[in-house]
Amino acid sequence: KAVKVASSLIHKLGLFTEEDIREDEMIIELIGRRVTVEEVDALEKHYQGIGIKECFLFTVDEYDIIDYTHKSNAARFANYSCKPNIEAKIIKLRGKNSVIYFSRRAIEKGEELTLGYNFGLEIGSRHRNPCNCGTSTC
Repeated sequence: KAVKVASSLIHKLGLFTEEDIREDEMIIELIGRRVTVEEVDALEKHYQGIGIKECFLFTVDEYDIIDYTHKSNAARFANYSCKPNIEAKIIKLRGKNSVIYFSRRAIEKGEELTLGYNFGLEIGSRHRNPCNCGTSTC
């Protein structure tokens, strides 16, 4: 599907559709560097050591994680919402499990594409990460 990265009211930049999308349509694949579960702790420590406060990781399966902190595509700009209009599905693509964003409902041209990250509490915290989506359920 045709998407673009543009200014977002949720968080700096966001992912927006440039065409109408029907419910349950494939939109975009999340691209990034594949790392193993064993590599993740060292990778996060490396990022912290060079001053990167947020790294972006998506667990694909029990073996692979997609690191989309640096090298990725427009899919990395999908922001969180308490009322998401897209969801990530793991499907076999080109012989490996891949992360594909699908529409949860019909989406109109120009809408920001948002995910429900399903984050729990951060380790050692009593509070969830702040949400800026502005929906009625936020």
